[in-house]
Amino acid sequence: MENRGGVIDNDKTKIGSYIEGFKIIGVDELPKNSESYVILICTRYPGVIADQLDARGINNYWSYFWLNRPKNIYVLQKNIDVEQVNKLKEALFDEQSKNLLDILIQKRKIGYSDYTDIKVSGTEYFIDDYFTKDKEEVFIDCGAYDGDTINEFCKWTNDQFKAIYSFEPDTEILQKIRLNIMYRYDERIHFIPKGVYSHKTSLPFMNIGFHCGHIVEKADGAEYSVINCVALDEEINEKVTFIKMDIEGAETPALHGAKKIILRDKPKLAICIYHKPNDLLEIPLMLKDWVPEYRMHIRHYGSDYRGTILYAYIP
Repeated sequence: MENRGGVIDNDKTKIGSYIEGFKIIGVDELPKNSESYVILICTRYPGVIADQLDARGINNYWSYFWLNRPKNIYVLQKNIDVEQVNKLKEALFDEQSKNLLDILIQKRKIGYSDYTDIKVSGTEYFIDDYFTKDKEEVFIDCGAYDGDTINEFCKWTNDQFKAIYSFEPDTEILQKIRLNIMYRYDERIHFIPKGVYSHKTSLPFMNIGFHCGHIVEKADGAEYSVINCVALDEEINEKVTFIKMDIEGAETPALHGAKKIILRDKPKLAICIYHKPNDLLEIPLMLKDWVPEYRMHIRHYGSDYRGTILYAYIP
């Protein structure tokens, strides 16, 4: 390698060529003395590359992207309750979920930023391997984003459903949802401009982005609005077949506000369990305690820590 450096690539068709005057080499060509050079990984998700370098005994590398990310992107969780982990592994139905839980725990213990090695693709919520379609689905969409989940649910059911209740407290986003699905005008779809919580209340709400608005536990001088929140138990007066929640950390209180529905109807559940560190263990264990017959799986869809979803259903 020339003293001024080079480019490393796994694509064998590129090895030996040049880019901007820098020769492209394969990882096998790296000098054995890794202290004589520094490798800068220039991809957003460097984990796979880092693992490849580690396997060759090369550890003098850095990630360009993560050197410039805010520290709060990491989930560093050292004091993880081993008893809770083992209890959850017993509750999970399949070996893939149990193995995934072990990997998630290890990543959290060291604050590892790259989750591309466990990321799966495809639909996040409507998985035929887990969920069967009811002839009269009543779907509750908590955290409606831009209406994509409503469209996906309609497609999944082939428009054969009884009702959709879409909860979104941000009126600006709610208007965007209406516009995004206006072609699907349907009196069965109900837009509710409220948040979901453990009880009826008003709470400070901070909207820091189109899909990241969240309830603020302590406002402390920050600019925020006030939203109305309800408990699903008090708002929905019919049998519920499916609940999805992606509500930026309010999942636990919202589930408490839906406990009567869950105990009574035992609906299919797709719940995000990554917004708060303890959600990963506490939410599944709470639901298993409420409904012991729930069959439970977890999968991860994000390239970083964001994207772990719990699925629960009665087979």
